[in-house]
Amino acid sequence: MKKRLHSESKFDTSLSGRYLCNVAAAVIGSAVVGGAVSASSSSKAAKAQQNAANTASAAQLQAAQDSNELQKAIYDQNRTDATPWRNAGVAALGQLATGMQPGGSLSTPFS
Repeated sequence: MKKRLHSESKFDTSLSGRYLCNVAAAVIGSAVVGGAVSASSSSKAAKAQQNAANTASAAQLQAAQDSNELQKAIYDQNRTDATPWRNAGVAALGQLATGMQPGGSLSTPFS
């Protein structure tokens, strides 16, 4: 019996060569198809994320505008509510200034 070397194969090389070619073609083909599917899925996911970010941004902008409008309405209402008190204070300030002048009713010593 002839002793085999490591480099020698016990298989028919013509059959295994064709088999390996088919396997290699299948691996390469599946990699190409898998890459195309992956790229398509990634693109769809990126578009979905972009749409979600745009929607969130628009919602945040609308909330900020609504908040500003509410704060302005509250400010305007407070100004309206305080108008009588502000007018009374302006009138009283004039009377106080007149009374504090030399010879005024508020500048004479107590007796």
